[in-house]
Amino acid sequence: LSARVTMQLVEQTHHLLDTDGGRSVHATTRVRLAMEVSAQAEDGMTVERFASFDGQSLAALPDEETVFKAALRLRREVVALREAPLASPFSGPAILDGRAAAVFFHEVFGHRLEGHRQRSRSEGQTFAQKLDAPVLPPFLDVVDDPTAASLNGQPLAGHYVVDDEGVASEAVGLVEGGGVRDCLRGRAPGVGGGR
Repeated sequence: LSARVTMQLVEQTHHLLDTDGGRSVHATTRVRLAMEVSAQAEDGMTVERFASFDGQSLAALPDEETVFKAALRLRREVVALREAPLASPFSGPAILDGRAAAVFFHEVFGHRLEGHRQRSRSEGQTFAQKLDAPVLPPFLDVVDDPTAASLNGQPLAGHYVVDDEGVASEAVGLVEGGGVRDCLRGRAPGVGGGR
């Protein structure tokens, strides 16, 4: 039905001055090559597939062969989705793997540890009263570390040196031994105190 490839290169220099006398200047470069395809099933439903390659320079993008293979995979997947029968409703356990597991964990767990969400009555406030309470198996720790620029050679999109409030980035231990120890916070007072 449709196919689109876009490439975006964004170079920014952030200048920040705050009322506490903080001052910072830092530059960032982000590159994204994105591909999306869609098809329409016989019943009229639109099905879509998407892939992207992200980096901090043009050199970080994959070679032409890798991009071409990804495009062919997207085409195969969208055609298979177009021909697939509708899934029946299902209630039960599910096993998530790879990128799906990461996105699921980020959405249903990660956002719930953001301090501004714990203060807002329009949010779930899932962990507002759970500091030091077990929420994961005891063998799991969760750390938000914006100082990490890459993992196993893969650039990380969440890396930054200074945040939007002029605070230098640092790792924050959110869950230790399965228990909530902290939440992500800005300069506004939040759940659990601290800075």
